[in-house]
Amino acid sequence: MYRTPYSPRSAGADLGALNLVIKPKKSAVYVDGSFVGRAKDFDGYPGYLWLEEGTYEITLVRDGYVTFADRVVIRTGQIIDMELRLQQGLSTPPRPPLAPIVEPGPAAQEEVATAQEEAFSPGIGQDVRATPGQLELVVQPLDAAVYLDGRLLGSGQELAALHAGLIVDPGAHSLSIVRPGYDEQRLDFEVESGQTVSLQVTLQRDGR
Repeated sequence: MYRTPYSPRSAGADLGALNLVIKPKKSAVYVDGSFVGRAKDFDGYPGYLWLEEGTYEITLVRDGYVTFADRVVIRTGQIIDMELRLQQGLSTPPRPPLAPIVEPGPAAQEEVATAQEEAFSPGIGQDVRATPGQLELVVQPLDAAVYLDGRLLGSGQELAALHAGLIVDPGAHSLSIVRPGYDEQRLDFEVESGQTVSLQVTLQRDGR
């Protein structure tokens, strides 16, 4: 829920902020589809999520919890407390970035790299004994969530935007593609060393 905004003593001249009191604290925070850090980075210790005045879509993502998204209005010189406990369930990826946002600080840069690695290469380690393979994947509908070996890769649209296929270790893998209103589809496949596997998956609408 949202509390009444208040004016801090040392707010930036052109900025307002969100005070994120979120559980789990390690939930990834996206602003207009762009990753900016973890909720624990913006709970007042050490700082808040400072943004220019305007309207933003805030998305909170944590594997194993239902993704939360809402639009908030930021006013210059004000801090809004946002308190929320995510519900356990199936997470879905945020929308692709809509527009540039305030550049994350140095502390968030490492988090950006970590989140991108988790989102697009989950559980995929480099094997010095064998050359990795590649997975080229086309999914319909584009906003379906794609899981590889039980971990979230992203939406079909995000995967389609990749210029190269996903790097995967040689061996057996399992895909799961889900979207509300459609039948979930599971697909097992194997990748040999250096091989490129191309897959197309089209979900069927739930007939219930």
